[in-house]
Amino acid sequence: MNNQVNEINQSVLTSRFIVFYFVMLASNFLTPNLFSPIIIMLALFLFGVFIKKIKKSYVRIVLPLMGVFCLGLITSLSYRIWDIERDITFALYPISLIYIGFWIADSKIDWIVFLKNIVFLGLIFSIYHLSQFILNPNLLSYKIDDVRQIVNNPGGNLIIISLVLGLLQYRIGITDLFPKFIPRYLGLSLLLLSFILSFSRTGLLMSILLIISLLGLVNRINWKMIITLVLIVISFFIIIQITPTDEVGTFRSKISNTFRELAISDYQDMGDINLNYRGFVTFQSSSLKQQILGNGFGSLLDLGVTLNLAGIDYQAIPVLHNGYAYILLKTGLLGILCYFIFYLKVLKYAFTCKDSINEERLLLSRLLFGITFCLIIYMIAVGGMSQLYCSEYVLLLGFIIRKIEKNQILNIDIDNDKYSHP
Repeated sequence: MNNQVNEINQSVLTSRFIVFYFVMLASNFLTPNLFSPIIIMLALFLFGVFIKKIKKSYVRIVLPLMGVFCLGLITSLSYRIWDIERDITFALYPISLIYIGFWIADSKIDWIVFLKNIVFLGLIFSIYHLSQFILNPNLLSYKIDDVRQIVNNPGGNLIIISLVLGLLQYRIGITDLFPKFIPRYLGLSLLLLSFILSFSRTGLLMSILLIISLLGLVNRINWKMIITLVLIVISFFIIIQITPTDEVGTFRSKISNTFRELAISDYQDMGDINLNYRGFVTFQSSSLKQQILGNGFGSLLDLGVTLNLAGIDYQAIPVLHNGYAYILLKTGLLGILCYFIFYLKVLKYAFTCKDSINEERLLLSRLLFGITFCLIIYMIAVGGMSQLYCSEYVLLLGFIIRKIEKNQILNIDIDNDKYSHP
């Protein structure tokens, strides 16, 4: 009997990991038009099979995102069907990933084993990334922008998470995070080198946020924290001041232009529009109804000019790189409010365990802090979870919330058992 139970449990764990690997590989190697409907259909299939096991906590978490979905549908009927379908996919994708994360965690998968699999995948992606430089060493002499266009760099977020976990593994109490056939020093070297050669300023910020969160610095504000933040801000301003305005193509110039690129305003100068198209949105000129409810799924942003993006001329665009500007265009201020509520709900889970004496809950809450802050920033930089990015973080968010919830239930049951059996 025990053998049968163990075999069933093992098959359940295996199926969970198969789904996890499939989602990670699909979202990193397939085009958005392919992987997004596949992931949504997978979530719907799992939802249909395990509908009796839908958790109230999942519904509470995704309710604001469902609000975004409903807002986008209100005024969407007047647009082209393929534009509407694209935005519907964007809205359903994070809801689906969070459910898959809940579903994976709703088994007996140990959270440390799950993190080990994340690190293993991160190593695989880093090796794939570095292999392109090995096969073509001349890439190292190219300009940064050219390298980023030529070299395929899938799994960047997994590499960042793996690198941070590897650097802090003893601090967070995990002794054997890396696979046995890859020593820690070799694994860290591969991850670090891949991270450096990604030339990602957003990735640099994400790694800092994750490190700060895992060290518990988010939970306690002190002079060291304040001084560190001040030094980081001063460093950015120094970089901006010493970078010539006509310098392009360098990592320093990309960091210098970050804040101007992310601004949301109505630019009038053509040069400003080309440089700062991420923030180009005509929100202020919209009607009061459009400002509150948005223009609906399928709506396009009329640029008023012909703008060349990635070699293609556009007069109107369906997607903005700034995720908040995108949500503002499609679902208005109410959509932004829904995302604000969503992040508050997630952070509430992290705050409930930030002072826990239980090591598992404490680490999970810190990791949840870091992932949430990363998602908030990623929406500004590259569209984030509102536009099919950050699949790794969104799935992990669902996994952690469910694990924290299960851990709390387990400890309550243990305490009740103690009191009922003096």
